Amino acid sequence: MQYLEAKSLGPLDHAGAAGHWIEAMPNAKLYCHPKAARHLIDPSRLEASARGVYGEAFDALYGQLIPVPENRVVILEDHDSVEVGQRGLTAYHTRGHADHHLCLWDEQSRGWFTGDSFGICYPCMQTGDWPFALPATTPTQFLPSYYQESIDIIAAKKPQWIYPTHYGRIPFDVRTAQSLKQQIGAYANISDIEHAAAELQNITLHNLTQTFSGPEATMILDSLSQDLALNAQGVMHRLQNRTR
Repeated sequence: MQYLEAKSLGPLDHAGAAGHWIEAMPNAKLYCHPKAARHLIDPSRLEASARGVYGEAFDALYGQLIPVPENRVVILEDHDSVEVGQRGLTAYHTRGHADHHLCLWDEQSRGWFTGDSFGICYPCMQTGDWPFALPATTPTQFLPSYYQESIDIIAAKKPQWIYPTHYGRIPFDVRTAQSLKQQIGAYANISDIEHAAAELQNITLHNLTQTFSGPEATMILDSLSQDLALNAQGVMHRLQNRTR
């Protein structure tokens, strides 16, 4: 259970260094989801929870969490826009991976800055007939129906590009969106905690073979072992909460 609790500290991953960036850029503002603002302004509760899990290892893992001054935090409500230079970005709240998640739509490039809402797409997953993306379902806020709705929001714009968190932009393909929704739906149907990890392997391999040959799909699956282990933690955490 300690491992599950440790992985519940999503804001450390999403914005743990925000205070350092704001300190380094004195004229910058920090734009965020309403549910993230309080943890950025006062990270003490988040830090206390993390130290309760990691103990003395916290400092080596995360360093110092620096509060962001409240007057430099700008909350982005759903559909709010912000001007960056000569272009406007529109925020869309996209639950499913995390309650405090939002995506940014750039009309000029017809592109989405999706964070974790459009999954993970490593370079090796971009070489098939269409880009393959793996959902990110780490604990503790994996909500399948909301996650699928967030993908629908993204697809509805008929974008040209997706800018995920890592490894540069990928061209949008509706098959990528359909595959993500299918994987999330299959995750939601898992009911056996003991076999959740094995079921995720099977789900992923099935979807990989829709765009890659069998040997390629198996090779990519092997490279996703750590990601799938984290996804399994999210699925198991959801199952545990449903049985309480």
